[in-house]
Amino acid sequence: MTPELFIATTELFPDPTFLLTPDGTILAANSATADRLGLPLEGLTGRLLAEFVENPPEAQTAYLRACSRTTSRVLGSLTIRAADGSLLPCRAEGKLLRPSSPETAALVIVRLIPKEAAVAQFLALNERVAQLSREVNRRQLAEAELQESVRRRDEFLSMLAHELRNPLAPVMNGLELFRLKGADSNVRDKALGMINRQVRHMVRFVDDLLDVSRITQGKMRLSWERVNFGVLVQTAVADHGAGWDDRTVSVDCEAPETPVWVAGDATRLNQVVANLLHNACKFTAPGGRVQVRVAVDPTRAQAVLAVSDTGIGIDPVLLPRLFDPFTQGEQPLDRSRGGLGLGLALVKGLTELHGGEVLARSDGPGRGAEFIVRLPLEVGLPAMMDSGSRPEPVGKGMRVVIIEDNQESADSLRALLEVLGHEVRVAYTGPDGVRVADEWRPDVVICDIGLPGLDGYGVAEELQRRSVRSSARLIAITGYGTEEVRLRAMEAGFHHHLTKPADPGVLVKLLTVAV
Repeated sequence: MTPELFIATTELFPDPTFLLTPDGTILAANSATADRLGLPLEGLTGRLLAEFVENPPEAQTAYLRACSRTTSRVLGSLTIRAADGSLLPCRAEGKLLRPSSPETAALVIVRLIPKEAAVAQFLALNERVAQLSREVNRRQLAEAELQESVRRRDEFLSMLAHELRNPLAPVMNGLELFRLKGADSNVRDKALGMINRQVRHMVRFVDDLLDVSRITQGKMRLSWERVNFGVLVQTAVADHGAGWDDRTVSVDCEAPETPVWVAGDATRLNQVVANLLHNACKFTAPGGRVQVRVAVDPTRAQAVLAVSDTGIGIDPVLLPRLFDPFTQGEQPLDRSRGGLGLGLALVKGLTELHGGEVLARSDGPGRGAEFIVRLPLEVGLPAMMDSGSRPEPVGKGMRVVIIEDNQESADSLRALLEVLGHEVRVAYTGPDGVRVADEWRPDVVICDIGLPGLDGYGVAEELQRRSVRSSARLIAITGYGTEEVRLRAMEAGFHHHLTKPADPGVLVKLLTVAV
């Protein structure tokens, strides 16, 4: 590189920079020299750097000698005397520039960084290092969380497969019994009961998954009413009593005789109690004891539910994430306690939706556990609508159109409704369903949402356009259980929305209530 190019290069530096001969003669200086050091560029060329440096001559000479002997960067300190006489301490960075040929003299480039700027650069560098360190830690934490999520997902899928295969086995065995001609009516009745229990078991798993998803997405819909919490808890214990009788676990329930009023969704509050009772039973060995207590905390204006047991207890390590979905303690290979780790996540989510809180206590493995639910008391409000104001069944057969593309599902539902005394017609596509309903003018239309040709929303809108809706009740029945689907169904013209597999009892009740 020629001296001219070296001179031009100095302008690329943001800090004051000098191009020198090894003895310190200035060949060039960049514009930052005037801006940062206050030294006029005019007249600098040909002068010695020593004229502007406050350091002793021997120190200056030693520094320039060190720079001229190596192509590595040489650090030092030089104090510059500005044009106004002020002294400006600087950090010096000097380096020998290799000559382009033996005939070309060696040059030294010296960059001067005022100490204030050096400190600022140092602090900025430290902050950048700290930012990078925080980013590394954040990414490491995110990676660890991702790995934990993947582990829990894989564990959950394994649990789900296990929990669904278990009830499927007795269902298949029961169906095989029905095919055998030698099976008597008693055997078939037992098989039917077994199939019914196992199917409801699987439905509960699916419902729990959907409920956790709705809560997580903030889409759980509550039907608010005034609820006597003490009576609700007593009823829940009575409804689930058979389970404890089978396991020889004693259950005691205490509740005040005076009403304990809370505002909430009775069905969802019953779900909270049922999940806590189910857990207490599942993790308490035969001969153990479960205590259920309802009380009022007047100082905090809260209803308090406490469910305690003498069961296996909870590892302290598990307590902080006990209410997270899919969280479970260690289980043996046979998974004798079963479950998907969703029950407590539902308890927490539903309790918080009611403005309450839930906590768990345990003294450790083998020492039992206690779960406490706190809900705000509802004081001084008139009782809301009770069951006496609901429409009564009229007990007459209905004309029903089923629109469902799954032929076995449609035909089995038709068989059920015909046995119950209803007159039924079936269509397997949306357009066929509209045609049948328009010609036959039914009392009720049961329609799937995902249909070929015309979806369920389109069917409802078309029936409304043809005035069929004004004389028939429209019931959407679909595998899509989200709040968006329910609202979309209502907007399209449906009166009710049921999620597959629909409870036959609920469906029959909708059919037998007067329009």
